[in-house]
Amino acid sequence: MNKSFIIIFFICVQDLLDDWSTKGPPDLLYFVPYTWKIKLLLKHYELLTPTNEFNWIDTSSTNQENAHMALCGEALNLSFDLPYTDFLPNVVPFNFDIMVSDGQLLKCLKILM
Repeated sequence: MNKSFIIIFFICVQDLLDDWSTKGPPDLLYFVPYTWKIKLLLKHYELLTPTNEFNWIDTSSTNQENAHMALCGEALNLSFDLPYTDFLPNVVPFNFDIMVSDGQLLKCLKILM
């Protein structure tokens, strides 16, 4: 995977969030309840994420002390619902299911010498 794919994916997510959100305050007269059902299926995948203390990514120097965690496997199935069924609820329930088939979780530490 290259950086251009990540940038295109990030722009796609930004556009989806812009579509889902509204620019003005919510109005009960225009409220329509709906639920987004999202399913993501990855086959033969490798997800590499930075994992540092306090989730801080060090980009300040050439001797960066970033650690990475890799999740890789045959299949990853992520599904969740975004229910927008109540007008201005105090809490929105967010339940998600993750199923991993033949997966591994690896921690990669950078050793400075």
